[in-house]
Amino acid sequence: MNKPLFSIIIPVYNVESYLQRCLDSIDKQVNNYEVVIIDDGSTDNSGIICDKWAFKRNYAKVFHQSNQGISETRNKGVQHSEGDYIVFVDPDDWVEDDFTKVLQNLSQINGKEKKIDVLAYNFSLVSNISGTYNYVKNDANYPKHFASGEEALGWILDTKVWNYACQYAIRRNVYLENSIKFPQMVLYEDAATIFRLIFYSKNVVCTNRVLYNYFQRNDSFLHVTTLSRTTEYFNLFEQMDDFFNDHNRPDVIVRSREYKLMRLFYAYKNIMHLNMSNGGKKEYYKKISHAITKNFVLKPHHRITLIKELLFYIHLFKPVLYIHDWRVLK
Repeated sequence: MNKPLFSIIIPVYNVESYLQRCLDSIDKQVNNYEVVIIDDGSTDNSGIICDKWAFKRNYAKVFHQSNQGISETRNKGVQHSEGDYIVFVDPDDWVEDDFTKVLQNLSQINGKEKKIDVLAYNFSLVSNISGTYNYVKNDANYPKHFASGEEALGWILDTKVWNYACQYAIRRNVYLENSIKFPQMVLYEDAATIFRLIFYSKNVVCTNRVLYNYFQRNDSFLHVTTLSRTTEYFNLFEQMDDFFNDHNRPDVIVRSREYKLMRLFYAYKNIMHLNMSNGGKKEYYKKISHAITKNFVLKPHHRITLIKELLFYIHLFKPVLYIHDWRVLK
């Protein structure tokens, strides 16, 4: 087999009910790619399904390991890949029929491969209510078709686009040359990694076409609110600031204000759904409020309007939309 253009990495753990749908979508691809499946110690039939599927496909390989978590599973996928670009597909999601065809077109001009570091594309959020799939296109769009890595990083920090691993095909050399790995023992490994990869990338080609379907499982990790999940926002902020400080980019730290504000806003909303005492919630509200007052003094900024910051403060300290929790805040 010649060196593939894309390495599609699928981290698998106990997803036997969804896995075949994902693999079927991979089968519809027609361009030069390989599939690297890492079974992270599944205790259901997921590993067996992967082995049977890969056995008849010379472009697929499966690796089994004891349970080590999503970050180490993704890192192993990068380690075992051979393609020019790394693509992550979660096993409960699926890609469009022309996924690799569109990506290959993005990587070429007049039929010749360009040296593009990042191929960015859009995704839809899919829910399944009463057996009917409901597709909602992600509301964040890429402002331009072609951008520098610096511009694309700004879009993420300005919350114009998201930073999920599933919406970027990134040149493998960007991982290797900069020794970038998904961090272990953290909850937001995407957010802690993608901004680094974009930072080191010279250029990004974007399309707002939906190429990826992000399935919203009620029992999935992203839909389970926990205190540790919310706490990880603060760890993420520290990692970002440390990284930009190490690279002597205080200007980027300033620009990340809106990103942090939005993450704190989500953390605030998450508290409403935690099964904990009012006293516990009140302590956490204080922590979020302290982060706001410590990091975001109200003053005009060329990237964030004063009105936007004022509205955030009003919502944070006078949360009329969450009147059911007024006892905690009084």
